[in-house]
Amino acid sequence: MGKYGLKWWHFFNRQKLIKPKDRNNREQERRDNLVESFVEHHLTVEQIKDIYTDSNIHLQYPEQSDGLSSIEARKRLRDGGANIIECPRKINNLKLFLRQFLYRLWLLLLGAAMLSLATYIIHLIHGNNEPVNLYCALILILIVILMCFVAFYQEKQTLQVISELKSVLPTSCIVIRDCKTQQVPEEELVTGDLVIITAGAIIPADIRILQSNGLKIETSAVTGDKEAYDYTHEAVATYLSIFEARNVAFKGSFCLEGDGIGIVIRTGKYTVLGYIINIHQQVSKTRSKLKMEIDGFVNFISVVALVMAIVFFLFGSIINNFKNVLDHFIIGFLIIIVANVPQGLPAMVISQLAIIGRRLASKNVYVKKLDIIDELGATTVVATDKSGTITKNSMVLTNLWYSRKHQSNHCYESDQSILNMNFTKPIIEQPLSDMFVVMSVCNRAHFECVHKSKHSASEKESQKKSSGKMLNMGQVSKRFTVLNSITGKPTMISAMQDNAVETGNVRKADDFQETSKVQCPGNNIYGSPSDVALLRYVEMFSSVEKIRMDYITVLDMPYNSIRRYHLVIAREVIDLSKREKTDKAKNQSNNGANFVMMIKGAPEVVLKYCSYLQSDKERVPIDSKLRQECQEAWEQFGNEGKRVFAFAINHFFNNDANVKFTSSDIVLENLIFLGMIALIDPPRDDAANAIKQCKEAGIKVYMITGDHPTTAAAVARKIGLIGVDDERVEPSSRNHLKLNVTGANEVNWGIAIGDDLDHMDENGWNELLEKKYIVFARINSQQKFRIVEECQKRGEIVAVTGQGVNDTQALACADIGIAMGITGSDIAKQTADIILTDDNFASIVKGIEEGRLLFDNLRLSIAYTLAHLWPEIFPIVLQFTLGFPLGLSALQILSIDLASELPPSISLAYQSPERDIMRIPPRHRNDRLVSRPLLVYSYAFIGTIITAGCIISFLFVYRYHNVELTDLFFTADNYWCREAENYTLNNGNVLTPSEQINIKGQAAAAWQITLVVSQVFHLYMCTTRGAPFFRHPTANLVSVFAVLIEILLLNLFIYTPFAQFFLETQSPPNELNCLTSENFRMRNMIRS
Repeated sequence: MGKYGLKWWHFFNRQKLIKPKDRNNREQERRDNLVESFVEHHLTVEQIKDIYTDSNIHLQYPEQSDGLSSIEARKRLRDGGANIIECPRKINNLKLFLRQFLYRLWLLLLGAAMLSLATYIIHLIHGNNEPVNLYCALILILIVILMCFVAFYQEKQTLQVISELKSVLPTSCIVIRDCKTQQVPEEELVTGDLVIITAGAIIPADIRILQSNGLKIETSAVTGDKEAYDYTHEAVATYLSIFEARNVAFKGSFCLEGDGIGIVIRTGKYTVLGYIINIHQQVSKTRSKLKMEIDGFVNFISVVALVMAIVFFLFGSIINNFKNVLDHFIIGFLIIIVANVPQGLPAMVISQLAIIGRRLASKNVYVKKLDIIDELGATTVVATDKSGTITKNSMVLTNLWYSRKHQSNHCYESDQSILNMNFTKPIIEQPLSDMFVVMSVCNRAHFECVHKSKHSASEKESQKKSSGKMLNMGQVSKRFTVLNSITGKPTMISAMQDNAVETGNVRKADDFQETSKVQCPGNNIYGSPSDVALLRYVEMFSSVEKIRMDYITVLDMPYNSIRRYHLVIAREVIDLSKREKTDKAKNQSNNGANFVMMIKGAPEVVLKYCSYLQSDKERVPIDSKLRQECQEAWEQFGNEGKRVFAFAINHFFNNDANVKFTSSDIVLENLIFLGMIALIDPPRDDAANAIKQCKEAGIKVYMITGDHPTTAAAVARKIGLIGVDDERVEPSSRNHLKLNVTGANEVNWGIAIGDDLDHMDENGWNELLEKKYIVFARINSQQKFRIVEECQKRGEIVAVTGQGVNDTQALACADIGIAMGITGSDIAKQTADIILTDDNFASIVKGIEEGRLLFDNLRLSIAYTLAHLWPEIFPIVLQFTLGFPLGLSALQILSIDLASELPPSISLAYQSPERDIMRIPPRHRNDRLVSRPLLVYSYAFIGTIITAGCIISFLFVYRYHNVELTDLFFTADNYWCREAENYTLNNGNVLTPSEQINIKGQAAAAWQITLVVSQVFHLYMCTTRGAPFFRHPTANLVSVFAVLIEILLLNLFIYTPFAQFFLETQSPPNELNCLTSENFRMRNMIRS
């Protein structure tokens, strides 16, 4: 849609554009009506509140609005319709079926059928009734119809696989209804709903912004403009159009950064995106590499068929002085075209795509476009995220560092270890109390019950609760539920809890020894694994919701890979009963307020903004020695494979209590360093085995993470990606990593840091990317994109994973973009080619295996199909050049290609991978599906061997009837037909016309039997590829049934009188059974 978006951006813009004279005035009127229908961008939030009274908007704090009632929402949904945009009308079954006839191979066969029918009519006009030509034409037409029906059925199945993907794509949004936040399906969104917009979300409708907290929205899907702009709640001047305002987010746009709240003003087809889709329903589609390969193969076959047909037709006509031109046309043109066309190819390709697509879906890999499976199989580099893909994405706090000392959390080993657990509370020292504040407030995770209740009261009521009932004392067992981010199953946690009562600027250690009676059973925590882990830890000693009630957030800058920190500025809630007199005098002397700047992020980033370190007794200036001490602490955690976060704080006073802060107002200096915590995210159980499979398959694996190099290296060692267990990663003075490797002459792995990539030249990239296994640490989104680009420059086929908003550029650039289905953002899922429903790296390896299998099976099917070409052409060559009786008639070739051979060729779609498919290197980017070795194999090698067997069987029948080889030369024109004379052989025997026809029919049957039986053994050769048959017996039961069907059809064509009449064949001699052993010997010769 983006390619049309820019066009419509100018189309809707109020600039005067030069338009063609034939522009429809009605379209101009519709455009003007759409633009003029938007007035909300000119209105203030107060005016919006007056218009949308049922939404109960809270002017000062929109997050505390009540929203629509469920009853009103259902009424509006019934009256206004669902929030969906009607997709282009699905192609009906008749049109889809008729479209199959446009396939080039079918056009060739239909052309051959028409020529055969014309030949029959010409013969009939001249008084020669030869029904064989009519039968040939009718059979060709029926077979084309049958093949089109098979292709139609398989395409319907493929469309069904793709439609099932819709259940995986994001279809819900968070709204405020009935005084609480709810997750509702996107199609149930109605005008007046209050929608919570978060980073990474797709805008579900046209929304007027009511509150913006650093919102950055990209609208390329609608306007074509890929630039992200800051969005605000402020009204714009009346002369600005809806597209020039930055307070209305269009449906289909992406929130790249920040969060906010908006009110729905348009839904479904009434949105700007709905209008554009209504105008441009037909979008041109680009052909995939697999599609181009198949089309190239079809073109090759078509050219070969036409060239061979013309050459042999002219050759035969010249030899016979252009006598019996029609007969030569039938033999030398129609039969060759029929013999060259692989009739089962379309059905076979579509079958394989549908089968593997469904198989991948059962393995948690949803493919949005089935053609990409082939590209996935050719992957040479997998650039994967660490968190959630390599690891379990389930963080637990294990260690703390504050007051220049380490503290361990002995309850981290498992969730079960803290169930119903009564533990001795540690002494909460002063730095830890402030760390709890930062962990709670500078945190985007939330409790379900708290998030529901905070909209039911005003700010004043909330303050009353914080100083009244919410602060009742008493020790209780705190219960809450944590949702496992992988399984989605809740785990009930119970722990002794203490709650703080102090709401002032600085919390004393004693305050955290007091407790509260607040209970919230079944309180689910929603948020990132890191944020959830912090809240879980704080909940063991205090009350997160209570801490948060002491602060009102006025600016929230979420963490991203560029700045690597999360910053919050919050205003302290003033409780005069808790203040000292000096503070009371200070705060009452003006209308100002106390604010707190809190920061949480990478330790090396946070530390550089700090001037002091808070200890239990005093604040200590940070010098180089202290910085080195901090660095040693976080590197120790990192070497243990843990993620480290540092915390800092700064208190300040502002004369304006209602001041609005923006990101440009922030000055990061003279902060107070509080301490650090370490989180562990253990590797997935099957990650190590998946990495081992990639190594055996010759696939390069690059682990990309924003973590510290020591943390990333420790995780990589655990899963066997780099080094060995006893290696350590040590920092050097140049901020690079020295790897102390012993016993290795050549190292094929390495570690790179993001900052170094920005200054790396081409030689540096060449040296780095020569390594097979690399850990990229402290990587941001631009660097991740650069890694993908550099790999592609060097001929790699790159599969990259992503889950966040910042990953979309890399996902779009990569050959295969893979998004996470559980933790992935909406925009990442929309951008990616593949979605992992289990977020598991091992699923990628399964997808690569299936992709390799697809390519192999397509090659097998093509090799199998082409192998019968030369045995079918050679009888015509013998007749034209040596005058032999025709070994195969046109109807025999049709019976082979369109009946006997069809089930085996389709059965190869069900072929399972061999044991060694993931132990060979990836194929080269330029490897062709139909390569020169494959053509040589099918035409020259297997085709020649099968042809030799067919000739032997053919001559055996004549020899059985005492017809020597010399008796066959140049006899085709005068003998071996109904109008022939008696034929006297060289040995004196005389053959009557009926005997000649009988012998010719037996020889033709022998040729057909040998060809089909040889193809049976060839089929099993194809199914084993490189491994010996008896070491890798076939697991494809479909091919077994296909062979049984093939043998039954062969017997039907050879031994039933009805088929013998049409095919002009006779039952061959019983002695022909010896061909079975001959074929076994032929197969052994080929395998050796």
